[in-house]
Amino acid sequence: LSLTCGENITAGNVVAVANSSSGVGSAGQAIKADNSNANRVNIVGIAMETKSSGNPVAIQQFGKIQASVSAGATFFLGTSGGVTQTAPTAAGTTVYQIGFAESTTSLVIQTAFIMQNG
Repeated sequence: LSLTCGENITAGNVVAVANSSSGVGSAGQAIKADNSNANRVNIVGIAMETKSSGNPVAIQQFGKIQASVSAGATFFLGTSGGVTQTAPTAAGTTVYQIGFAESTTSLVIQTAFIMQNG
């Protein structure tokens, strides 16, 4: 998948599709996903390259990517396009699984909405 960046995107960022309430970019553009903003959790995958706003970015939606990870760990959406091994618990955050580590060098992208924390 390739989308035009609505902001600067770094390789490895979790990418969402902007909507009219995202606060950055234009609807349909790639933006950094963020578990603390309900308008930034329309996740489409992980950026495979670093690109600046206005340029197209390659996004991997499923499959395996090379990453330095803890084997067996599950990864969740963090903030500012990041991932974390700890699911967020704060009120208003979204728990969104990004994938799991198949080995210490391989992350399997398997996105799934889990819940919205109340």
